Amino acid sequence: MGSSPPSKTVVPAFFFDTDVIVSWLIDETDPNTGYSLGKAPRTLVERIESGKAIGQTSLFTLLELRFLLKRRKALPREKIEALISQLEPIFRVVIPDELALLRANALQADHAMGPIDAVQLATASLLETPCTFISRDAALLKVARLFLEAKTPEELLGFTT
Repeated sequence: MGSSPPSKTVVPAFFFDTDVIVSWLIDETDPNTGYSLGKAPRTLVERIESGKAIGQTSLFTLLELRFLLKRRKALPREKIEALISQLEPIFRVVIPDELALLRANALQADHAMGPIDAVQLATASLLETPCTFISRDAALLKVARLFLEAKTPEELLGFTT
């Protein structure tokens, strides 16, 4: 009797939208409820760091992070770059290609969405390995769910806010 080959363990892949990365990096708190917006993303990042998941985002996230952290959070450039450097060992940073930009253009034409959201969704939807799109942007999640699995970090983990 031959033994069957060992079953291959599938490691879940996540594509993080910028808002979730910001919450993790600066450990944001919801000003209305006091809920730690960084808690669920931190749990997902710990899974990635331990090899139990794959973390991905796009180059557009880095561009958006610099803008948000400078303009909205008023952090100095050195602090922003230090925060962004934390992403490199954890996340695969995907550079959107021509196909992703063409799909983003079509997404934006068909749905009410901003250009960066369209690029983020197009990039995630074209990845070789299927992934779960992670965001807290309700409008973006609504469109994303038409194309791939999309959840808030809390939904994915079963956290209540």
